[in-house]
Amino acid sequence: MGARIFVFLFLLFSAAHGSTMKFTTPRVSAAGATDLAYFEVWSPACETAALRHDCNKFCANITLCPPAQHWDAAVLPSVANMTKCGFTFHTSPGEITGPWSLGAVVECA
Repeated sequence: MGARIFVFLFLLFSAAHGSTMKFTTPRVSAAGATDLAYFEVWSPACETAALRHDCNKFCANITLCPPAQHWDAAVLPSVANMTKCGFTFHTSPGEITGPWSLGAVVECA
């Protein structure tokens, strides 16, 4: 739910400033990830300058994603007009991973 609200507010803010957003499509499935699994995800490139970069994780069914499961996300160095994200998964030993998906977001001028 929090990711959806963030995306909504991000889009609303962008619309007010005349910019556009580009998202990883389709999102990268991280269902079944094991502890310390690492993923890199790229956004589409902007045709114009990139104003902002962000990494986004989403659980399709929050009841299947226990609170102990979480992702560390970081925007990684990449070309100036796109976003490259690195995600590292953390969970308790033996826990079944929820239906996570990962994406990168870039705001284009």
